[in-house]
Amino acid sequence: LCLSVVVTVDYLKRLVGIESQTEARLSLGFRDLERLSEGTIKEWANKATWLDLSDNVLTDLSDLRHFTLLECLILDGNGLPSHLKLPFLPNLRVLWLNRNKIDNISTIIDTLVEFVPNISELSLLKNPCCPNYLTGGKPSEYTDYRFFDLSLLSLSL
Repeated sequence: LCLSVVVTVDYLKRLVGIESQTEARLSLGFRDLERLSEGTIKEWANKATWLDLSDNVLTDLSDLRHFTLLECLILDGNGLPSHLKLPFLPNLRVLWLNRNKIDNISTIIDTLVEFVPNISELSLLKNPCCPNYLTGGKPSEYTDYRFFDLSLLSLSL
């Protein structure tokens, strides 16, 4: 007796306890949003792992508290200040805050340490607090800024 068996990759993953996870990405950039709509929250909050809210006019980030699975958040170009009010985002690892109005690095780092405990990548380019060649800063200023960032994060963690 000869049996022919077809085994799929998904079956093998389930067999060894590896569930197939797909990254749910939502891009809502360039829409002049001040906050997220209830429909967006209802549809995406429990599945989005990546959220791009670039180039909006966000004034209230409290709705992000519903996005508990977020691993990557892009908030470039929203005019956000140093005194950013973020909800607790325990799974967030990547945060981009480029082209905002962040002028105090200590304040933003304190906020991130408290509300984004697992952050591993932070980008603050083109903010007043981040001197670099893109904004007319000198390489030595950018190096000093990087070391200062790292020292604040390591002291806080």
